[in-house]
Amino acid sequence: MDKPQATGEERARLLRLATRASVAVALILIVLKATVWISTGSVSLLAGLIDSLMDAAASIINLFAVGYALKPADKEHRFGHGKAEALAGLAQSALSPGQPCWCCCRALTVCSTQSHWTPPGPAWP
Repeated sequence: MDKPQATGEERARLLRLATRASVAVALILIVLKATVWISTGSVSLLAGLIDSLMDAAASIINLFAVGYALKPADKEHRFGHGKAEALAGLAQSALSPGQPCWCCCRALTVCSTQSHWTPPGPAWP
């Protein structure tokens, strides 16, 4: 059987819920990864942390874009504000090149100096 389609209000509620959940999960991952990175100094964990930071930035962009896109049509936007989501995708694509470049530079710095980052405290209590 076909599932019934969500109404406009239900769809809007689900979109808002999904974008808020996305931001919340990204922030939780940032806290966890930052905690582990600070205690270990691992470059691979740093790369994961940066990836989570980029995910959080993209999620926050989506949060605002979806909120704006769900506004009803008005005098200035006869067909609504739906293109805000496409512009958010464009903004997210601008974030992508920075992450691998920074991670590569950090990894090369660690490899070339042959020094290991020392965490501020003991790794194990």
